[in-house]
Amino acid sequence: MKNINVIIPNWVSHLPVYDTDECGITISNFCAIIRLYPNQCFGKEYQHVEKIHDNIIACIKQPQEQQLLNQTWLFIKDSFEENWDTIPSDTRERILKLKVSIAHGENLSFPSSAAIPSAMEAYLFTSRLKC
Repeated sequence: MKNINVIIPNWVSHLPVYDTDECGITISNFCAIIRLYPNQCFGKEYQHVEKIHDNIIACIKQPQEQQLLNQTWLFIKDSFEENWDTIPSDTRERILKLKVSIAHGENLSFPSSAAIPSAMEAYLFTSRLKC
């Protein structure tokens, strides 16, 4: 498992792929890897999240992949909300600014408060944003 901690961040750093022949499968793999290896993708202190966000933003222009990328962003948000207290404050401040615009004009972003007070509020927040 030690190698995966090096391989995944390295692979993510080479994204996005702009070759139209490879784009679809790369996006699909990207989203699957995030779900399979969230700790390795996000980093111990969530230091890779901004790069992941940048890749989602770059790839979301592909109409056939929008739903998968939106679902992946919701998965990432759920992970943040569950681990909010363990994320360093400077990283939390940057994460709060990240948004993903979905097809019908809504933004998937974090609440403006500096912390998520309870699991129930996190659940309610996430429920309102699901497409």
